[in-house]
Parts: sequence; C-alpha cells; structure tokens
Amino acid sequence: MNRNGEREDEDDTQGFGSLRHLIFSKLPKLEILPKWLLQGPTTSNTTLVSLFISECDNFRALWEKGESLSLTSLNTLEIEDCPCFSILPEGMDHLTVLRRLKITNCPQLSAFLEKMTHLSALTHLTIRGCPELAKRCKPRTCQDWNKIAHVQHLDLDNSLVIQERGLDEPDEGMSEARVNEERFVPL
Repeated sequence: MNRNGEREDEDDTQGFGSLRHLIFSKLPKLEILPKWLLQGPTTSNTTLVSLFISECDNFRALWEKGESLSLTSLNTLEIEDCPCFSILPEGMDHLTVLRRLKITNCPQLSAFLEKMTHLSALTHLTIRGCPELAKRCKPRTCQDWNKIAHVQHLDLDNSLVIQERGLDEPDEGMSEARVNEERFVPL
C-alpha cells in the first residue's frame, strides 16, 4: 500500500495476517477506504476490530454506494478531522457488531441514514465538531433522534446522554440523564 492508501499490487495484503487494528492518518489523497479492505472475505477484513481515520483532508465516504462490505468484526469506528467527510453510506447496517462510533470535526456530515436503527450493537456514539449533524440528533426533539435513540451512551459536543433500559420493560423502563462538562442533570 502506498502513502495514499492505494494498493500497489495484488500481493499487497499478504502480510496483514490477522490484522485487528488499522489507522489511516494524514493521507491527503485518500477519498474512500481501499477496496481490498472492504471486499472479501479476506483475513484482514474478517479480523479487523477497530478502524481509525484521521486527518485525511479529502476523505469523503467510507465506501462507494453499492459496494459490498465484509468488515464483519468491526467493533470500533472513529473518523476525525476529515473536513470533506459528508456521508455515512448505505451498507452501514451490515456492521452488526459495531459498538462504538466516533465522528469528530467532520463539519460536512449533516445526517444519519435511516438504517442506523439496524446497528443494534451500537452502545457508544460520539459526535463532536459536526454542527449540522449535532443539531439533528438532539434527544427526543430533532430529525435524526429516532435513528440513534437506541444508543445507550451518546456524546453530542461534550453533552453526554446516558440511557438505560430496564430488563423487563424494553422501552418503558428507560431512564435518562445528561452530563455536561460542569454538571449532572437528571432528565
């Protein structure tokens, strides 16, 4: 793989073995994730647990619309300081074991997909420095709240919403609290 995240030849992924953590950082030409990572199955995309994308100025999407996806073990996804990142693509619902999603300083990202509700394993969601998206995700009041209401720990620009569901009542037993940097306020 070259410094832009592009595959140089067919044998490029041979040495990855059971790759568990992968960081793409400061790759100015990276626009989407490399196809070798997404399509498969290969050892590298079925064992990958965490993926971090940071300071990639032209990174705009995880993958192209209609691409197949084989990141079956991905537990953590973090995207930060990618000013062109603007879309969470179709197929996110196939990340069935994704527990943590953190999106920081991606001001072009403005909405979640309808299928975000299918990410049932998602327990921690952090959105910081994404002003349009944060507006749409305010608890119980905004357009995208219903897409992420199932998430137990939600951090919207350093305001933490913690939701806990009772074991007997799937929705009625929910209690909620909001924690800011300076205070704890039960809702």
